Amino acid sequence: MGKRRILFLKAVAYNDLNPMIQSYLDKYRDEDTQLEVRSLKTGPKHLEYQYY
Repeated sequence: MGKRRILFLKAVAYNDLNPMIQSYLDKYRDEDTQLEVRSLKTGPKHLEYQYY
């Protein structure tokens, strides 16, 4: 089987937490799995507070 790839896509438009999320998820991935964390380029800053 080829190398596995996982894309963790955050549905908000800021990337401040991406390194922390990457570090957390790296602990649980297999050695032969490539993991990438990305954020949307445009969109809301908070999903929970967008429609209050």
